[in-house]
Amino acid sequence: MVKNQKVVYKNISNELDETHIRKIIKRELLKLNYNFNYIGSSYLVETIYLLYSLKKFYKFSLESEVYPIIAKECNGSANTIKSDIVNATDKMCYDCNEEKLLKYIGKYKMFKPGPKQIVKAVLKRIKDL
Repeated sequence: MVKNQKVVYKNISNELDETHIRKIIKRELLKLNYNFNYIGSSYLVETIYLLYSLKKFYKFSLESEVYPIIAKECNGSANTIKSDIVNATDKMCYDCNEEKLLKYIGKYKMFKPGPKQIVKAVLKRIKDL
């Protein structure tokens, strides 16, 4: 988590599982060239982890359901969390190969994906862990 904080969203029987899942999420984001020098990339890991923990893979609202929880745990505002994640995602779009991004997200036309498209794509890949 950001600044050595740990957020546990559900009862995971083994802390290793929690750490392992976060590492897998981070590895998936690194495949897309997310830069973890941006705090938004770390917030994105927490966003995906929260949704994974709650088993919300398809229907969710980042703004009303997720960002407020992350903000509370990180002592920030939901708007700051959102802005930081959007910024990290914008930077990733410039750094990631277009073909790799299209293949990962499963689209055939280039568009600039937002955080929700990235979150859904990562959740799709990790949901059966």
